[in-house]
Amino acid sequence: MTHSKHWMATGSTPEPQTRRFGTTPRLSPPSSHLPLVMGSDALYSNRGKGCGIISSDVTKRALSAGFGVGALALLAPRASADTPFSSFAFPATGAPTARTMPDRLAEIKSVKDFGAKGDGVTDDTAALQAMFNQFMAGTLTGKMYFSPGTYLITSPLTLNEINKNFGLHVSGNAATLLGYFPGYLIERNTTSGNDNATFITIEGLALINNNQAAGGGGCVHLTHGFQFHVKDCYLRGYIGVSMTNVLQGSVRRCMVRGIGSSQTDPASIGIFMWCNQAHLDQIDINGLHHGVRAMANLCMRETRIEQCMVGTVIGMTADGGTWDASGEISNSTFEANQTAIWAYAASHMRIHSCGLLGDPFGPVSGVLSDIGLRVTGMINCVVGPLDSSGTYTDAAILFDPNVVINQSVWMSVNGLVGAGGGVNWKGLPASHPGLTLLQCNNA
Repeated sequence: MTHSKHWMATGSTPEPQTRRFGTTPRLSPPSSHLPLVMGSDALYSNRGKGCGIISSDVTKRALSAGFGVGALALLAPRASADTPFSSFAFPATGAPTARTMPDRLAEIKSVKDFGAKGDGVTDDTAALQAMFNQFMAGTLTGKMYFSPGTYLITSPLTLNEINKNFGLHVSGNAATLLGYFPGYLIERNTTSGNDNATFITIEGLALINNNQAAGGGGCVHLTHGFQFHVKDCYLRGYIGVSMTNVLQGSVRRCMVRGIGSSQTDPASIGIFMWCNQAHLDQIDINGLHHGVRAMANLCMRETRIEQCMVGTVIGMTADGGTWDASGEISNSTFEANQTAIWAYAASHMRIHSCGLLGDPFGPVSGVLSDIGLRVTGMINCVVGPLDSSGTYTDAAILFDPNVVINQSVWMSVNGLVGAGGGVNWKGLPASHPGLTLLQCNNA
């Protein structure tokens, strides 16, 4: 049987609407002519009593089958009208567990949540120190995040009273920590009590200490602990990174720059490492008195050091004393330094696959490249292949007058002065039973 009835909206021309329902007469109006109604599943529809619209269960099955996974987002659990947003739990895409937004945000703590402005004018010292204190006390965990901005501080941010099992991850995105004072921007300098902090990581920040008074200011100093790491940072000051009494410390993918007269100030060091297992990888250093000074153990790879008074000093303490340093320096470049590498107290060290290039454009005006490789003390070391060439005023390879060298082997070590008035090799003892030279151009 066919039933017809006219449905007419205001101002429209009546059109017959015909529907067949077997033997049961039923009228189905156009859905566009019915008001929207809130359903029990919190979805709006225009179904009404007797309108012939299929059930919501059928609709869900159709959505699932007809539109795939994307449509399932429409069917996710919904908060009731009286559910606070902070209490509503929902799963992440592809994850099975529902969590609230506060739970998610708790994993990363922004410094701005503690009142830091990051406008380059406001003194953010108190706000940042308060946040550090909570991490040190263990009341906060997770990642400490610096959002884009310039955070001005007027005194060091200290990490001294750290729980022994403390872990701190400081991360930034286009963020600068800026100071103009002696000391370090971030400092852990303790030898008392709970001095064995673990897992401190600083990454993604620009750390700039613009203090140019005598002795200057530094960026990061960390002492007494395990697994301290600085990575993907830009550091500028009299001292970039200092790590002392640290087991397994590293600086990776960082750029270190001096400031003011840092090149001529003996207190200026790009990176100072007194670590058992220190790793320096892919570092670019320019304009310090000592680019790298290392004690104990050093593994340095794929690093470039340029325009420093000494590119790398092996085995020298902070006060100029000796401390045997072992490890490896490889695949690195030294250019336009007054001295490229100084083996001051090297023991069980391998130096190879490096280029030492003398340059007429020295570290400061009037100071040219003097020496490529300088040897004061070397025991049980292997050197080479290694080339020291270019413009040197003294020597491409220099042995100090009272050199101590024992049980060491040099292979394919070549010194070649192209200009500057220096010589290829200088000071090599006539009798050197502690040194074996293989395929070197010392003759």
